[in-house]
Amino acid sequence: MTNIYKVKEVADILKVTPHTIRSYIAEQKLKAIYMGKGFMIREDDLDEFIKSRYLFQYNKGEN
Repeated sequence: MTNIYKVKEVADILKVTPHTIRSYIAEQKLKAIYMGKGFMIREDDLDEFIKSRYLFQYNKGEN
């Protein structure tokens, strides 16, 4: 089973504010599930979001 994070936890992981995470959710850049009083983000969805933010792949030893 995959881990599930609260907005604050994801904000801490990405070193941004919870407001920024909620903006990503509202803009449909980050998938989330509304449960009870707030959003929850699956680890798989967070990984997908992080991978989508890469601008390039760095390969050690290549110029």
